[in-house]
Amino acid sequence: SDNYQEVRKVIQSVGHNLTLLAETGYGEGEICHRLVLPVASKMDKQAISLSAALLVRQRKMLRNILITHDSLDMLLDILEAGDQNIAITETADDDKSQEAASDPSLATSLFSQA
Repeated sequence: SDNYQEVRKVIQSVGHNLTLLAETGYGEGEICHRLVLPVASKMDKQAISLSAALLVRQRKMLRNILITHDSLDMLLDILEAGDQNIAITETADDDKSQEAASDPSLATSLFSQA
C-alpha cells in the first residue's frame, strides 16, 4: 500500500509538471504549431489534441488549442470512431515504434526542447 501511494504521488507530480510546461507560451506554441503542421500525421495530431485537453487548464489557452486549431473536431472524431480507432491506434503505435528505432528524428517529443 505504501508503494501504491508513493507511485501515485510521483504520477501526480509528473502530471502537474507537464501541465505547468504545457501552459507556458512555449508549450502552447509547440502544441498549436504541431496541430497545423502539414507533415504531422493524423495520429500525432489526435495524440496532441488529447494530451492538450488533459493537461491544459487555462481556459483561454484551452480555447485557443481546441477551437482555433481544430483540436475539438479531432477529439470528436476520436469519440465517433470508437473501437475502430483504438485498433488503428495500436497498429500505428507499433509501426511508429519500429520507425522511431530506425530514425531518431521521429522519436522527438512534444516538449523535448523545454
